[in-house]
Amino acid sequence: MNDQDRDRIDQITRVIYRLLNGKPVEPIDTACQVDDEIRQLSGYVNKMIAGLNDVARAATDLAEGRLGTHIPTRLPCANAVKSLQATLRHLSWQTSQVAKGDYTQRTDFLGEFSTSFNWMVEELENHRHQLEKTVQERTGELSLLLETTVKTAQSKDLNQILALFSNTLIHSFSYHTNCRVALFDATVKRFWILSSESIRPARQTYDPDTPYPLSDFPFLESTVWKHKSRLVSLDKVRMGTIEKQLLFDEEFKSILILPFRDGQIPLGFVVISESRDLSRADFTSDNVRFYRTITNHLGIAIKNAQLFNTNRKIFLNTIEALAASIDARDTYTHFHSRNVMNYAMAIAGAMNFPAARLERLNIACLLHDIGKIGISDNILLKPSKLSSEEYAIIKSHPEKAIKILASVEELDDVTAIIVAHHERFDGKGYPYGLKGEQIPLESRIIAIADALDAMTTTRVYRPAFNRQAAIDEIARCSGTQFDPQLVDVFLKIAPTLNIVDQIGTLLNPEGDNDYITGSFTP
Repeated sequence: MNDQDRDRIDQITRVIYRLLNGKPVEPIDTACQVDDEIRQLSGYVNKMIAGLNDVARAATDLAEGRLGTHIPTRLPCANAVKSLQATLRHLSWQTSQVAKGDYTQRTDFLGEFSTSFNWMVEELENHRHQLEKTVQERTGELSLLLETTVKTAQSKDLNQILALFSNTLIHSFSYHTNCRVALFDATVKRFWILSSESIRPARQTYDPDTPYPLSDFPFLESTVWKHKSRLVSLDKVRMGTIEKQLLFDEEFKSILILPFRDGQIPLGFVVISESRDLSRADFTSDNVRFYRTITNHLGIAIKNAQLFNTNRKIFLNTIEALAASIDARDTYTHFHSRNVMNYAMAIAGAMNFPAARLERLNIACLLHDIGKIGISDNILLKPSKLSSEEYAIIKSHPEKAIKILASVEELDDVTAIIVAHHERFDGKGYPYGLKGEQIPLESRIIAIADALDAMTTTRVYRPAFNRQAAIDEIARCSGTQFDPQLVDVFLKIAPTLNIVDQIGTLLNPEGDNDYITGSFTP
């Protein structure tokens, strides 16, 4: 071996040494080598250098997140990197599937890493289930709150609103034994229990007219004024016998007290009661939070209902005053509107009219003659029988009512009743000649009540009918002037009906009044 060959072997040795120490090396020039064995050895070393460079490049790409680097060499270490590439590509795909919501993905890659990945997926799945449960609960709360809001907006009856909220609170997300709602009067510091709903028959009922002095209930008084909800256990609370008896009612072991207010003014409180103690009662923090929300809404609904009822009362009082002023124009028709209202309401009550329809009929009765405001006193108060021309003017009063009430949108339905109260069942009435069921039912009822009061009132041109004579006349006109089905209802209640004359005197069945036969027109 000559010196040149020894130099070539030394060069190859240094290259291998640097490779083993991880240092960068340049390929060995084989063109200048004469010895075939040394040239072949240099070629093997160059292939190893190229292969290791490919592996190093792929490893660097892996570290930087690039998983697709091609590795042409067949070195054993290259196969390990290729396997790692494939594993990481699969892991990347699994991660994308997890991101899409597939929590079934698991891996057995690299021991601790595999454990961490699988734990992460399990935690994500648990969080998803918890999130779905939370979203479902919140959606249920919002739906229930919206439903309750809509129902309370549709009802202005305070008792209906309180009953609705009581029922909602004990059947919302867990079934509680009982719910009571009390309203508070801050001026006299008393409260009234106006609603009580139970999931089973309650042992004790509450009279809505019974006031409770708040001073007798110091624990409750503190809760109301501090506006603070309280969870109370029977075996831990300190309160007097009267207070404990009312709140726990000898059958409850735990209660939740929820005060509500209008601004800074206490309006009342809710007591949700459980027959189980606090350790078993379903008063979770989420439920209590929801109960507070819905109870605050209850305060708004109650205030709106009270305001509506106050305005409604003023409205009805105004209508009654207007009706009284109409009747006062004619001494012969004094109390007429109120009498007509009483008779009509008795007939409608026997027909089980709902409250809203009764109120509409009530208003229509009070205002049924409002059109007479537009008729001259010379005609309306004429002390003798009317001429045909004058009677035609009198007959215009239903249509005059339309003009008078046209600007009151709330009375549109009432106006339709008023304008038809002189129509006849056989179609011979006025102003439109409506027939049968073309006439609103309330108008047909008022027609009977109006005729009854007119017959039992003394007029300048005839004396009043006696009680029985008036009843008989209505029966005789069944099917012509009056709806026969309504006449049947009237005849059933007539024996118990208080019929009065124009000065409010109760008429007895017997009397000396003359009875004038013939179809009667008020």
